[in-house]
Amino acid sequence: MRMRKNKRPEIPAAGVSPGKPAEKGSPVSLGYFFKAGAALEPQGEALYGRYEVMRTWCDQAAGWLGIGVDELLSLEIRTDELAHIPLLRSIVVSLGIVDVLEAAGVRARSVGGYSSGVMVASCVAGGIERKDLLSLARRMMEAPDLSLGPRPQGLAQLAFPRATPQREIDWYYGDVWPEVYLAADSGLTADGEYRMITVSGYLDVLERLATHMPADRALVYPSFGALHSPLSRPLRDFMEPHVRRTRFHDPRLPLFTGFRREPVTTAAEVAGAFVRNYTDPIWLGHLHDGMRQAGVRVAVAPGPGKPLQMSVLRWPFEVLEVLTPDDVADALLTLHDLALL
Repeated sequence: MRMRKNKRPEIPAAGVSPGKPAEKGSPVSLGYFFKAGAALEPQGEALYGRYEVMRTWCDQAAGWLGIGVDELLSLEIRTDELAHIPLLRSIVVSLGIVDVLEAAGVRARSVGGYSSGVMVASCVAGGIERKDLLSLARRMMEAPDLSLGPRPQGLAQLAFPRATPQREIDWYYGDVWPEVYLAADSGLTADGEYRMITVSGYLDVLERLATHMPADRALVYPSFGALHSPLSRPLRDFMEPHVRRTRFHDPRLPLFTGFRREPVTTAAEVAGAFVRNYTDPIWLGHLHDGMRQAGVRVAVAPGPGKPLQMSVLRWPFEVLEVLTPDDVADALLTLHDLALL
C-alpha cells in the first residue's frame, strides 16, 4: 500500500450513518473487491471497539442471527465444527468495514467479488438485502457437509510456468483425472512468471495429482467440500430452492462475479450467480477485465479472505486490503492522496 505523510482524513464522529451509494452513470474509478474465504479466527473485534457504526451493524446482525456478538466475532473455530460461523463472520465484518469506509466518505462506483465474495459484493451493489444475505448464509449450516464422509474433499493450487501450453494445463483436470475439476483460473502471479490454477476434488486424488508437479508448485489443502465443481452439487441442490425464494434486486452499481466479463445487471442474474457459485469454476481474469473496463483504477478489499491471492497474483489495478483500524486509516490516506476521497 502506498503511504504518504499527508494529513489523514478523519472518520466522522460516532453515530454518523454510511452514505448512499453512487448513482449509475457516475464516473468510475474506485471499486470494492471482496475476497474468497471464511474467517476461522477472531476478526473484527478492534473495529467493533473503535467505530460506533461497526458496533451498530454487528449488534443488528447478531440479533438477526440469534447469536452473541462475542460468538460472531471472537469464537475461534476448528474446521470440523460450526462451519457456518466463519462464513457469517466474514460477511458481517466485510459489510461493517464498508459502513466504516462509507461513513468516512468512500464511494465505490463498481463492485466485484469471487467465490464467497460474490455474496457480499451482491449485497453492497444492492442486489440483496443484508438480512436476506445472512439468512441464506446461515441456511448453509443445514446443508450436507461435504467435508465429511469416507472420502474428504478439498482443493489444490497449481502453479504453471507462464509459457505452459493450455493442453498441458488441461491434463491436470481432464480425462486422465475424472475426479478432478477446474475450480478457478486465477491468472498470472505478480512477477508474471507463473499462471495459478485451482482444482477441486477428493483429497486422495489431489495428493496423487500433486506428485506430477514440482513440490514447490502444488499445494493441496482440505476445505468445506470440493468447491466450484460438480462434487458440490448436493450443496447447490439444497441451497437453490432457498435462493429462489429470496428476494433479489437489480444492482444499483456495476457488479462483477468472475463468471463472465460483463456486469450482472438484473435481479435474476444475481440469483443465478448465487446458484452457480457452488458448482461453476471462476475466472479471475473475467473479474479483472470487467472491473478495469468499468474504469476501476483502485479497489478496496474490505474484510477477511485469502491474503495470499492478494499478494501473489497480478492485478490490473491497485488493491488496498482493509481488515483493521490501521488499515482503515492507511486506505483513507491513500484514497485521499489519489484524489479519490
